[in-house]
Amino acid sequence: MEAFGRGSPMGADIALVRPGVAAYLFECKFGDAAYVSRDGYHQISTYMTEVKEKISPSVSGYVVGPDEVVVSEAAGLLSGSPVHIVGPRHMEDFSPD
Repeated sequence: MEAFGRGSPMGADIALVRPGVAAYLFECKFGDAAYVSRDGYHQISTYMTEVKEKISPSVSGYVVGPDEVVVSEAAGLLSGSPVHIVGPRHMEDFSPD
C-alpha cells in the first residue's frame, strides 16, 4: 500500500506503448479552444518527454478536443516527435505503425 500523502505518477489519459519501440499518447480535453490547445499541449509535451527518455525512442502525442472546438487538425514537432491537436473526427484513420 502506498504511504499516505505520497503522490502517484501522472500520465496521459490513454497510452499505447511497445516499450523500446513506439508510444502513442493521448491527452483528452473538454473545454474551449484555449484550454484544449494550451493546457493540452503543456501536458502532452511533458508526458512525451518522459516517455521518450524512459520508455520508447519513438513517441507521438495527440491532444484530443471536441470536434466543435478543434475545427481543423494542427500538427507540429517536439524534439523531433510529432504532436497533433485533433478532434475525434480527425482520428477516424488512426492506425499505430
